[in-house]
Amino acid sequence: MLVSLRLNSVVLMDPSSTVSFPSLRTLVLISVKYPNNESVPKILAGCPVLENLFVNRCPGDNVNLFVVRVPTLKILLLQKVSDIHADGFLIDAPCLELMGINVNTKGFCGIEHNMPNIDAASMCVTCNRTEQILSSLTSLQQLRLCLMTSKDAYPEGIAFNRLVELTLCTCEPEWLNLLMRLLKDSPKLRVLKLEQVHLREAVNPRPCWNEPTHVPSCLLSSLETFQWSQYEGREEEIKVAQFIIRNSACLKNATFYPKSTDPVEKLEMLIELSVSPRSSSICQLDFGRAAPTAWDIFYHHRLMKRLRQTCHQFVDKTIRLKLLGVKGMGQQYLEEGLITWLGLQETQGEAG
Repeated sequence: MLVSLRLNSVVLMDPSSTVSFPSLRTLVLISVKYPNNESVPKILAGCPVLENLFVNRCPGDNVNLFVVRVPTLKILLLQKVSDIHADGFLIDAPCLELMGINVNTKGFCGIEHNMPNIDAASMCVTCNRTEQILSSLTSLQQLRLCLMTSKDAYPEGIAFNRLVELTLCTCEPEWLNLLMRLLKDSPKLRVLKLEQVHLREAVNPRPCWNEPTHVPSCLLSSLETFQWSQYEGREEEIKVAQFIIRNSACLKNATFYPKSTDPVEKLEMLIELSVSPRSSSICQLDFGRAAPTAWDIFYHHRLMKRLRQTCHQFVDKTIRLKLLGVKGMGQQYLEEGLITWLGLQETQGEAG
């Protein structure tokens, strides 16, 4: 009885073949080339109890729109590393609990239905429109996010009432606007982490800080932890940091990891933030000595723990999930996703 299957660097030839994996629960597709667009939905339709799907797409895989329509799916990790940006994705998985998407595309990106069970998502999506993505993820408790634009990131009126931990990448010019929107729409947020995982394009304009007229309710009543990795101490960064520290009444810790290694620059940054007013009398301000690795929101989740226990043939015991890669023309992704770690195993399929 086959319960776990990995296909690595495989070319599927016959589009008319019948697919039937009645007991398959974990499927890993790494650098697979398919006969046509209909092949992926056909394969997934033949897996009626599939719970875990890990996909690392390759250039020229013959799929324009990667459709994941699996009603039983609980974990989905989808990564596309390619110089061709015309492909997109469509996800219809209402039982999904963990989702990681790392896609750079000019094609369609969307989620067909709401996901009421979703706990955590890591989204690195470069596409023209993202409204159909974030508006389906309002049940999230943990979100790690990097978007190309924030102007229409999600429709007005959407609220993330369960979100308690937000990690936002600061590589894009619009990240400040997106941050303030998410703070406004996340009334129970307790942990805020800012990170620069990707190389910032030199030609991009610096973000402009406009202090909001109303303080987000999460700052007044719930935010306890604030971390900033690759902090540069630029004008807009100083103003953002001061605004958060000044208005966060429940803040316990504010930790900054400077990008600069110059001790004089680091001291100047620390002094400037130290003299800023703090709303919370118990707030501890600290400068970390070394930038942390990219924060992982999946590793300790119960589903990942169970997956490591039950599918140890595929999952390295020291696995780390890093789904945000380095963007840019001709650059390789510096961080490896879970699906890449899975691909390190030699076994093509395991019966259990």
